[in-house]
Amino acid sequence: LFGDGAGAAVLEVADVAGQGILNTRLGADGTGWEHIIVRNGGSAHPYTRGSMAQRKPPVVEMNGRKVFVFAVRTLPEVVRGLVADAGLSLGDLRRIVPHQANARIIQAAAGQLGVPESLFYMNLEQRANTSAASIPLALHDMEAEGELARGDLIAIAGFGSGLTYAGALIRW
Repeated sequence: LFGDGAGAAVLEVADVAGQGILNTRLGADGTGWEHIIVRNGGSAHPYTRGSMAQRKPPVVEMNGRKVFVFAVRTLPEVVRGLVADAGLSLGDLRRIVPHQANARIIQAAAGQLGVPESLFYMNLEQRANTSAASIPLALHDMEAEGELARGDLIAIAGFGSGLTYAGALIRW
């Protein structure tokens, strides 16, 4: 279900107007806070060597159906909003790079957007769900595969615990 990975991005000021991060979206729907949660852990209840004998270990709990519905609604909303805010259309996008949670979410999001699945970059078969690292790892893989060229317009979009979501429109 989960892969192991870490990702980071180095940002710098673009030397060309209209290049780099064009806009972003960030939000949360706190009504879904219990749909992805770690019980018996986290900063509120740190799990330490001293507490191991007295407590159950931290466990990630997820209401998969609720997260699926949230993701399938949110990913298209984020992508549509990013391109609309920039005065562009979905047809201007070279690629959409979503959080690599699972293929069914990505396929359903493509259907909601009315775009071919091939517009979405997926590396799930190679990396699995690497959680917060999935988008940086996908961008790395795309670069290594020659999938990104200067001037390409890409949208990145993710979602997670809380329930939270974020996205960015980037001119590569």
